[in-house]
Amino acid sequence: MFHLLSYKTTLYPYSTGVKCVIAPKIDWVKMILVLIQLLFTYMPVMQNLFGTTAIDISAWVRIVAFGILLFTAVEIEKYLIRKKN
Repeated sequence: MFHLLSYKTTLYPYSTGVKCVIAPKIDWVKMILVLIQLLFTYMPVMQNLFGTTAIDISAWVRIVAFGILLFTAVEIEKYLIRKKN
């Protein structure tokens, strides 16, 4: 999910002033993925079907922290690539 956040600036960085035409599609995909993840994680029917349990708040904190770290690493990588070119 966090990688998708950085994807739309890979092809058309905001600094170029070019409007990213794929951004709305990516935003819809992100929303659908979040919805599917929440349904898969918290719906009792899905939990029974797949043998899963709900994720507690401490796990979500770790997931979001890792996502932010990944997002930051990708943004730094993109910055270094643009600076090199």
